[in-house]
Formats: sequence, structure tokens, C-alpha cells
Amino acid sequence: MSEEEIIEILIQSINETQEDLGDTLVEITSETCPFDDLDNFDSLRALKIAMILEIKLSLATTIDEKVFIKENRNARTIKETAIELFHMQKEESA
Repeated sequence: MSEEEIIEILIQSINETQEDLGDTLVEITSETCPFDDLDNFDSLRALKIAMILEIKLSLATTIDEKVFIKENRNARTIKETAIELFHMQKEESA
């Protein structure tokens, strides 16, 4: 699966979660930083989305809300998160 496909799945998963929880849907792009740009996006929401992504991306590795955060503790953009997920998926298939 390509990084672009993962970006699409990531955005779709965030939108589905926002809708399920009654949030107003906002436009999400690859440069959106969920923790900074989306209302009500917190560690619990990130964990819920991470669990959804495990299933949608068929990952054997457990991921958590930290996939949305860089090692320096800054929040990742959608694109940065997708790149991290891409590498995780690639490592699993190696």
C-alpha cells in the first residue's frame, strides 16, 4: 500500500470517528495536524483511530496514539503519520 493510499485511509478513519462522535466535519488534508487543528482530538480519540487503522491496514504490530506524535513530542501531520504507518507496514512485510 502506498503512502497516498494510507493518507486516504487515515483521513477517512478520522472523518468516520468525528462523525460517530457527533463532531462537525472539517476538511482534512495531508498537512493537517490532528492534535493541533482538529477540535476534540485528544489521546483517547487518537487511540481509537489507531485501533481502527490496525484493522484497515492489516497491521500485526499494535499501534497506539503515539503514532500521531514525533519522538520530540511534537504532533505529526497526516502526511507524517502516514509515512510512519507506511514504514511500519513495510517492516512487517519484510
